[in-house]
Amino acid sequence: MRVMFPKVVIIGTGLIGGSLGLALKRSRLATEIVGVARRPQTLKLARRRGCITSGETDWRRAVSGAQLVILACPVHAILEQLRDIGSCLAAGCIVMDVGSTKQAIVNAAQLHLPPTVYFVGAHPLAGSEKTGPGQARSDLFRNCVCVVTPTRRTHAPSLKKMKHVWRQLGASVAIMPPQTHDRIVAYTSHMPHLLAAALMLSVPPRMFPYTAGGFRDMTRIAAGDEEMWRDIFCTNRAALQSALTVFGRALTRLGQSFAKGRPEIGKRLLGKARRARQSFPGDAP
Repeated sequence: MRVMFPKVVIIGTGLIGGSLGLALKRSRLATEIVGVARRPQTLKLARRRGCITSGETDWRRAVSGAQLVILACPVHAILEQLRDIGSCLAAGCIVMDVGSTKQAIVNAAQLHLPPTVYFVGAHPLAGSEKTGPGQARSDLFRNCVCVVTPTRRTHAPSLKKMKHVWRQLGASVAIMPPQTHDRIVAYTSHMPHLLAAALMLSVPPRMFPYTAGGFRDMTRIAAGDEEMWRDIFCTNRAALQSALTVFGRALTRLGQSFAKGRPEIGKRLLGKARRARQSFPGDAP
């Protein structure tokens, strides 16, 4: 099979970027995979793990001659890169981000990238609270959903090509507008992380020895990188606030059913929640 991209540059060689490098190599979609990171030791580890074929701390040098550039950094870093990177890219290069919010990134790409460079926004719904290339896996995207967020200005052949790439990596592709993506993940990803963090801030450390599986399951994601999550919350704050308002009403209703001596209402709500969780997609009955 013909290699789709002779040279791919991944800016950000953490869990997602490193896993993309491994997956692109496994799928034989790229020949040369150049990683970009601020710290040489990160690049050394990424290369030792096989995530990249070479590393570079200067993204300007790295992107020369690339057919595909993947932005796999925290959201604010992606926004900064989009302001600067366009003049350094060859005509016909595809730029794809994998940020967890999409509207701000798509807006920046449309504002700053030249018309000869083609942007495709994407968000693979995969990952972990663990970070760094040491946690990268070539199968991270297998059986996950990757949301791709084109607009009317998206270059159709590039969109088709990136959809094919994600499917080759094992993901199923969902297409939706960036604002729809941001509204959905505010409920399904961003709010849960905020609640996990709030729960950890609510429980005194002296009580940690007495936690069991439920507490640990609910708070696992609070161990995620705070810089990355700060950027996510800041760039999706309106949708996140709407989700938190809905959650607040549900929490108040459930809590007050017991506080006001109405246990049958609380039982009914708990049963509704249990049935909803049992019907979760992908879970065994």
